[in-house]
Amino acid sequence: REVVLYGIELEDRKQEKMLSIDTLGAKIGLLPLFDDKLTIKDLRCLGVTAFLYKERKDTAANYQFVIDALRNKKPADGDKDAGRKSSPLDLDVRTAVFDRVRLRWDVYSEPVKGGDTLDANHFCIENVHFRIEEIRRKHKDLTVSVSGLKGREAKSKITLSAGNIGYRSIQDSNVAVNIERMQCSFGDKRIACVALSTTQCGNHLSLDRPMALRIDSMTYYRNNGKPHKRTGKPHRGWFDTGHIDAILNVSADMEYITKDSIKAK
Repeated sequence: REVVLYGIELEDRKQEKMLSIDTLGAKIGLLPLFDDKLTIKDLRCLGVTAFLYKERKDTAANYQFVIDALRNKKPADGDKDAGRKSSPLDLDVRTAVFDRVRLRWDVYSEPVKGGDTLDANHFCIENVHFRIEEIRRKHKDLTVSVSGLKGREAKSKITLSAGNIGYRSIQDSNVAVNIERMQCSFGDKRIACVALSTTQCGNHLSLDRPMALRIDSMTYYRNNGKPHKRTGKPHRGWFDTGHIDAILNVSADMEYITKDSIKAK
């Protein structure tokens, strides 16, 4: 059965608009629900705008109440189902298109950085488009496949695109992520990668645990539009930070990654 909704709005606890969706449509399988399976096909989510914020860094975000509502609640005392463990529905999503997505994030207590640098406390991601090819969850196995991702941060003008993104976790024992044809541009710099993949034991990725990392043909390119520093100086070296075109290939076993150190072999 196909369901289409228009003009959806969700308010936060302060009755301020937190989320709006122009059009939300999907085909939902009703019969599989009797077998604890949610099947969704041809989902369309168009014209999405989200206003997310924190008053201060140490306070809850305005969307926290939604996360709390989705968590499994503990049964009340005397509940006849108190000893029974709740299990999530099996999920099968095939083809979901998200277009014209815009997300605004603010931490109101923090000052706004000047210039066109990226500000982690105040940013706006806009013109986001992506297509979910598949989301499949059965028991503790999860598979996600996304294609055609692109978006832009309004202030810093950073743009990001990726051809394919894949995520898979199996029985809380192994996690794998694969990204193909990724590109990020900021100012006169551009980073592109043919493929990046990583695998790790556990039920989620963590930088402080061992993982296998592979990077194929990552390119860093910069052209600041100025003459090369070697121009008119034939005896000067070729290196110029304003003109770089480098390629990186990596295949490594990472032991951990922190903000100031990396250990790998």
